[in-house]
Amino acid sequence: MFLSKFARHRRINVKNHSEILIKCQKLSGLTKSQFAKKCGVSRAAFYLWLEKNFVPEKRRGKIAELSKGQVRPEDFDFNFRGEE
Repeated sequence: MFLSKFARHRRINVKNHSEILIKCQKLSGLTKSQFAKKCGVSRAAFYLWLEKNFVPEKRRGKIAELSKGQVRPEDFDFNFRGEE
């Protein structure tokens, strides 16, 4: 809730971590369980990321790597004032 209020106030384009995460998982060709294991987390942690719409920064590099070059770790970052 805080983030959405902050995002509206500061005109931040909040990236949808859940969408990026699912995209990476599908691009990898792995099941969600296999993908989670390759990321070094449990399946439950993977689903928690989806639910919370947030991927910890220390895991983003591995997730991007599993996407076969289609996603970069920076794609998870917040985008201030709509700048690309």
